[in-house]
Formats: sequence, structure tokens, C-alpha cells
Amino acid sequence: MKRFLPFFLLLALPAIAISGVSVTGSVKTAAGAAPLLAHVHLLRQNSPEPVETVEVGRDGRYTLAIPSVGAWSVQFTAVDHEGYTIPLVIGDGMPNVTLDVTLAQLHFNRKPDTVWIIGDWNEFNFQSAKPMKRGNDGRFTFQVPANGGQVRYQLIGIATSDGGDGLRSVNAPNSAGYVYDGGGDYRSIMAVNKAKKGKVTITFDPAMLPAENNAVAQTMFGPESRAQQQMADLAAMVEKDYRAMRIAMMKAYQAGKESPEPASLALQSLEVLPKEMRSNSDPTVRQFAAIQLAQFLAGKSNSALATEVLSIAPPTSPLWAINARGAVRISLASDSSGAPTTAMKFIETNPNREVQAIVLSSLVNDAFHANREADLRTLYARLKKDYGDLESMEYSLTEYNPDAAIRVGKMVPDFEVTLLSGEKVSRQTMMGKTYMIDFWATWCGPCVAEMPSLHAAWEKYHGKNGFTVLSLSFDGKVEDIAPFREKKWKMPWLHTFVEKGFKNDLSKRFEVMGIPKPILVGPDGMIIATESDLRGSDLDATLAKHLDGKQAMN
Repeated sequence: MKRFLPFFLLLALPAIAISGVSVTGSVKTAAGAAPLLAHVHLLRQNSPEPVETVEVGRDGRYTLAIPSVGAWSVQFTAVDHEGYTIPLVIGDGMPNVTLDVTLAQLHFNRKPDTVWIIGDWNEFNFQSAKPMKRGNDGRFTFQVPANGGQVRYQLIGIATSDGGDGLRSVNAPNSAGYVYDGGGDYRSIMAVNKAKKGKVTITFDPAMLPAENNAVAQTMFGPESRAQQQMADLAAMVEKDYRAMRIAMMKAYQAGKESPEPASLALQSLEVLPKEMRSNSDPTVRQFAAIQLAQFLAGKSNSALATEVLSIAPPTSPLWAINARGAVRISLASDSSGAPTTAMKFIETNPNREVQAIVLSSLVNDAFHANREADLRTLYARLKKDYGDLESMEYSLTEYNPDAAIRVGKMVPDFEVTLLSGEKVSRQTMMGKTYMIDFWATWCGPCVAEMPSLHAAWEKYHGKNGFTVLSLSFDGKVEDIAPFREKKWKMPWLHTFVEKGFKNDLSKRFEVMGIPKPILVGPDGMIIATESDLRGSDLDATLAKHLDGKQAMN
């Protein structure tokens, strides 16, 4: 029998070492058939861009060549199905790998009130999605220009995302053809007569959605890959529990409650992972289990378990590349008493630059939100110097720039906007008032999640010492705003529409990288709070601090 180096030693081999290993297997739908169209994508750890993508054959078979030894992720995508990602270890001298996968079907909304559509005509831009027209028969239609040969499109509102908000763009059922969208889902293709002029009608019938199927995704490695199978099973369990934890945290956030501790959620991972990291016969699986456990740990209550995790998977382990977010969490748990000792060990000694950068960016984030100016400048300078070339750091380098325009203590950028009511407001006209600028959109799940706290704050503080809210919508068109406000959330404050959203000059001046982006401005035009201080339950505390006992300037 051949014996191979443990995974964490294999990862330490030079990345240029050619593996000569191929992965071969099958992809099946939840119903057990070959997919209408499917792909297999090979990704390096912590990288969103595939190194290689292969199309699955009509018989459901595929072969994927692995170019070098090391830690990889293999992602499977298919029409009408959830994507599925599996960690993969390739070592020098390993045999070829057999990997069969059955995918889980998308969670469809079978009775949608509204269906939006995007396509070639708007470059698949979420912000300019259009609502389809609903007929008395329950079908939805939309007309588009007939542009020679075919029309490609996606629907929004017929399949739910992880958070259950339905704002995910997917293919329509029973299309003439499909094409991968590059982000995990597929686009529908409608054939059009090349001679046809004018417009063609796209029709979506909810009755044509695939039959309900709640089967979960399944992975089956060949007998030569027992450790791989164990790690894949653990990863699937962890992903399920991590999703449940995110949903529980979001519900608590929306209710204005403290986030629940993972231990209170009866997660299977918290029972299985400690056992595996302590007793599994394979040292690679033990490290894998420890590193997966890390993402559920943070705070003093977990410091003992964090110490045990680090004794099995020290910061020097290349295996942390599989779970960089775990490196951040374990640092929080281990360093809960003060100095970022563990975090710095990851930054200084882990061989993976992405892991180093992600941990360092978490320290930058902490310094930014704690208003530790000196620490922020030191840490930010290092992040920019050592990791500025990493695409994954673009957000942190923009959002936490100590010289950014949107910082507490700086004058709010000059602006003038026309409200939906027709009047103009500007930095000058708002002088003397305390007001919150709120960049948002109806299609933005996190923005909608802020509605309970926003409305509660409005009821409590509006008019107090001049307080008001100015919401700037990034929706596709101004007409999208009113229907949203006619339903549950009335948003009875000032509103304007930002044409072209993130691409608008106003958005660039306000350094909007993502939404929601709240900014609290004082009567003198100075920024007095931003971001997390103005979200969820923290919004009330921040407004109380700045409004109670203060008087408007006019």
C-alpha cells in the first residue's frame, strides 16, 4: 500500500509542483438525471475566479485536470440547482480521484407576487431590473427588442438566496437553451427569428417550475480517497450549520436582539467537530475538523477550546487556507483579553498570503470601528503595502482608508439632490439639522433588514432637534420606490433617486462600495457617526447620544 504525506505537509510543497492528477466522475440532478447543463470549476482556496471550468457531458460525466499539488476547491453548478463546493487535497504521487456528486435543487418561490427580469438589453444589471407583467392566468410576460437570433435573460424572485429574500437571478424553466452566468447560476436563451423586427415576448409560467424536491446535495469519493470523503462530509455539515447560524443572527438582528451564541443553536458541528479533531485516525482530518470548528468560536467563553484548536492546527498550518474566516474567529477567541497575539502569528507565519491579508484586514476593521486612529494608520499602511495587489482586499482598502472622505470628524461631501417631492436639498440647506444619509435599494436584502430599526428610530426621534433621514435609492428606476413604500415599510422621510447607482458621481464622492451605507451628519455639517453605529439596535443608542439634550442651529 502506498502511503502519502498528511494534507498539511502536502500543502507546504511548492505550488509549481505538477500533480498529474485528474478528477473524474458524474454530476446528477436532485431527481437522479443528468443535468440540462452543468459545469465543474476548479478554484484555488480564497479565490473567486476559477483556474479552469469544464462543461459536464450530456451523460453527466466530467474529467477535470488538476495542474499542481496543494489545496483546491471544486465547485459544481447546474441549471435549476444550487451550486456545491467541495474542498480537495492534491498531493505529489496521489492516484487519480473519483468524485460523484448529486446536486440539490433550487428553492423555488412557486407563487411569486412579483417577478423581475434582467437580460442582454440591460447588461444583466440588478439595479435596472424590470417587473414582468402578471396576467390573470398567473403567468408573467415581458417584451424586449428582437435582436437577431436569440435573447438571453434571468428572472429575479423565483428562487430564494441563503437569506430567503428571493433576490437571486436564475434561469427560467423549460428554456430553449442555457448559458452559465459566471457567478453560480444560469441564463435562459430564447430563440428569435433573425428576420423578426420589433419586440418579442418572454413568458414565465410558475406552473412549469420543476417539481418540488428537497433532497440535499451528496458527495461520493472513490475508495482511494477516504480522508477526502470525511473532509467533504464535515464541510457539508459545517456549511449547513453556518447557514443556520447566519439566519438566526439575521433574525435576532431584525428583532433588535443580541446575536445568539453558536452553543445555543444546537448545531451538529459543535458536537461532531471536537470529537473528530481529538480522535480521528487521520492527522489531516483532525486538522481539518479543528479549523472548521474555529469559525464557530469567538469571545472569552471559547478561549479554552480555541487553545485546543490552535494546538492541533497552529497558525503556521497551510490548512488554514481552506477556512480563512476561521483564522479570524479563532484569533478573536484566543485574543479576547487584549493584544492581537494570535492574529499577528497568522499574519507573520501562515504561508498563505490570502490568510495573512484576511486576518490583517480584520484588525484594520477593528481599529476603524473603535476609532483607534494611530493603530488604523499603521495597520492600513501595512495592508496596502503588503497586500494591495490582492483583489480580495479592494473593499477593505477603500472602506477603511484613514484618509477617506467619509470619516467621523470630517465635513460631509458637498451635494445637491432633487427629492421625489420635487424640492432640492443640499449640504447647505441641511445645515442646522442632524440628519442621516441612507444609501439603499428595494432589492437589497440587508437594506430591507434595517427597516425595523429605521422606523423605530424615526418614530422616536424625528423632528427632535431637527432630526430627519435622507434616503438615496440605488434602484433600477425611480418607479420602483413607491410600490415598496406602499406595503409594510412606509419610510415617511426624505427620498431621492440616484441614477446609475454605484456609478453615479455622487456615489463616488460618498465612497459607496456597498449598501446599506448610513452616515449621520451633525448640525454643523460634520460627520458624527457611520456604518455599524447606525445599524440594527446600535442606531437607537447612537441617536440618543447625539440628539438628547442638543438643540438645532435653526
